[in-house]
Amino acid sequence: MSLAYDELFRNLHYLNAPNIVVTPPGPKAKALLDRQSKLEGKAVLYPLYIPLVPEEGFGATVRDVDGNVYIDFFAGIAVANFGYSNPYVVEAVMNQLRKIVHTLDFPSEPREELAEKLISIAPGELKGECKVLFGGPTGSDAVESAVKLAKWITNRRVILTFEGSYHGQTAMALNLSSGRTFKDPYIPLAPEAHFLPYPYCYRCPFKLQHPECNTVCVDYVEHLIEDPYSGIPSPAAIIVEPIQGEGGIIVPPPEFLPKLRRIAEKYGIPLIIDEIQSGMGRTGRWFACEYSGVTPDIMTISKAIGGIGLPLS
Repeated sequence: MSLAYDELFRNLHYLNAPNIVVTPPGPKAKALLDRQSKLEGKAVLYPLYIPLVPEEGFGATVRDVDGNVYIDFFAGIAVANFGYSNPYVVEAVMNQLRKIVHTLDFPSEPREELAEKLISIAPGELKGECKVLFGGPTGSDAVESAVKLAKWITNRRVILTFEGSYHGQTAMALNLSSGRTFKDPYIPLAPEAHFLPYPYCYRCPFKLQHPECNTVCVDYVEHLIEDPYSGIPSPAAIIVEPIQGEGGIIVPPPEFLPKLRRIAEKYGIPLIIDEIQSGMGRTGRWFACEYSGVTPDIMTISKAIGGIGLPLS
């Protein structure tokens, strides 16, 4: 590492991290946590387990209101690819704020530059050939838009998703997620999702061992689609995370996505690959699906695309 790069890296973080000066939660943090519990609804989740009240963030480090400094290995739930308060991003944001912020869906130079860049780095056959749809501020918005697009293309309603999946918190996106903790208070949601076994080889639902299993979990997906008595109508789409995030950072075997891609093509089902947590360079390539050489029909991006936590999908 060059001295110049080393100096740049060191200057993008609080150099005394980690440094605990008051046992968390400190007095200021506790007062604000108590205040939050009185003023905000029960949807607040993280402070129940992590008594943190951030005051400032810089790079991969966060300082709380009591002066404690932490290293954030969470990247702010996978959104802060460039680190908190990255001065280069902050400068670009401030320059745009001085010009104009809200433009509906009218074109602007930064908007079209971003679209061109996304198209240029798209995986596989999408590179240079796809279209960009700006979904809104969150990953849930991207999933909603992707599912609506698939339904419009196919004129079908049912979506196939996977056990252990997480695709968002809006009604449709939540319905495609498998966690009961998130879903149970709001059931019934739209009855359009069917859950399939994800290739979690460490805890295989079929009690088999990889690679001897020959990824029978994917064969089972084809069985459900092909069998007219499976109880599953013709799907509008299959949505899948190339690496499951909330499900436990589950990396499937390399043959999983290619086999799923072949099944989707065979039965004319759009394949939606959800790169909201895994995309934008978080695995060492722009998108995790690139490792398997699979091109999605529709791909969702959010979180890290905002660089320092800016909301975009």
